Amino acid sequence: MVLSKRLQQLRMKSGKTQEETAKLLQIPRSTYSNYESGKREPDIGLLNRIADHYGVSIDYLVGRTDNPKMQFSKEERFIYDKLDLTDEEIMNQVDMYYDGMKLTEQEKKEFLAIVRGIFSVRRASK
Repeated sequence: MVLSKRLQQLRMKSGKTQEETAKLLQIPRSTYSNYESGKREPDIGLLNRIADHYGVSIDYLVGRTDNPKMQFSKEERFIYDKLDLTDEEIMNQVDMYYDGMKLTEQEKKEFLAIVRGIFSVRRASK
């Protein structure tokens, strides 16, 4: 019930119609309408897309928190998602810069170690 109300509130706040929102999410309008009316619930993949679209957390959408802010910024989310890759894969796929200077391979390794440490502490504290 919370999900359907939050979807409707967020859509109305955005000034979009159900048709426009459904088109942005690449789903039929009738499907989106069913989500807002509580007749259906989106799968986890679509729930992620909806949260990203509105810039809120899934926890907010489903009523686990009243704080609509995402836990991570887009940059943090990008890094967090990339943490599922090996360090070597990240180093081959991502150029890293600090203050306009490209990081060396060693600096990338050190940066990844720091980021992994931060997120492992975050996970452990939940």
